[in-house]
Amino acid sequence: MYTSTIISTIFAAVAIAAPANNVANNEPRAEARVQAAQANLDALVANGCNVLGCLAAVAPASATCAAALAEAGANPVADIACFAGVVATMSNPVSKHG
Repeated sequence: MYTSTIISTIFAAVAIAAPANNVANNEPRAEARVQAAQANLDALVANGCNVLGCLAAVAPASATCAAALAEAGANPVADIACFAGVVATMSNPVSKHG
């Protein structure tokens, strides 16, 4: 149950944080993305997630997560991008054919 809550929160964050095609008025959209990412991080923390601990755990395997960890929680969009990358990697494992 906890895992499904985290994954659904991350997918919602990814959808919100996706880049917009329209560059006009991009600053308000960027601020909205930051606020949405922070809200999603707050939800993860409320469910017991240690965000910096999670970032530290996956940082050696992910440049995105290493960059997010370097910012020590100051960039919620980077934090959510890290979690989204981990979910994407888990959803699309490397093929072992060969």
